[in-house]
Amino acid sequence: FLQNTQDIARKYLNHRSTPFGIFCTTHFMRIYYKTLRPALLLSLISLAVCAHAENVIRQPNRAQENWSQVASENLAPIHDKTAVLRLNQAREKYAHEDYKSVVVLMQTNLAMPEVQNNDSLAGSCFAQLGAAYRELGDMRQAIEHLTSALTRFRRINCRNLQRDCLASIGYAQEFLGQFREAAESYRRAVVLDEEGENDEKKREDSKNLARMQEKAGDIAGALKTWQKLLTETKGNLFAEGECCFGMAGVYERLGN
Repeated sequence: FLQNTQDIARKYLNHRSTPFGIFCTTHFMRIYYKTLRPALLLSLISLAVCAHAENVIRQPNRAQENWSQVASENLAPIHDKTAVLRLNQAREKYAHEDYKSVVVLMQTNLAMPEVQNNDSLAGSCFAQLGAAYRELGDMRQAIEHLTSALTRFRRINCRNLQRDCLASIGYAQEFLGQFREAAESYRRAVVLDEEGENDEKKREDSKNLARMQEKAGDIAGALKTWQKLLTETKGNLFAEGECCFGMAGVYERLGN
């Protein structure tokens, strides 16, 4: 029963601003009123939603990792289209979780001088390679290649992909227990979000920043980040709830 409820919770969180999200909310209410023990059921639903929300916060945003699309719409002419073809193949392999093949394809590309001389294409290859290493559990290699991608994307002033690299680097640093470094990566990502006026990504990166600040022992910084985010999301009840949930965790750590 709890698993079914979690599935509905997942769909609700993924579609909460759509008609499907409204359907899920209605589904919750119907069960709530029909059950013989409404208080218990409502608690289970709340637990399922919170558990999934916590899981979502901790996962990297893979939806933003379509690096090969950037190469397909490259900012500079590519004379050897095989490099772009390999990048597209890597995207397909990545989607099917064949990460070792992604590594081989991207290493082949990055051995080509023409790729190295094209910041857009090289950045996409480094980023795809870093994402593959992350999925393989080699976080140090992931950070190394994502940092190379970040450098390339900075050269061509591609801010949205700089942000995506920083968010992925932060995830890998958290995995390695490098909480201060992860907090700095997420802080830089938030700055890019603000420049690009991307509210959704800013909320995600701000939440991760607050978590890393707390883990690094910067309690004051974590509370400040949560409070700032709470102010910015005023009126969005779900986002406000996430902020309050995060702040409650910090105060719990303080024994308050």
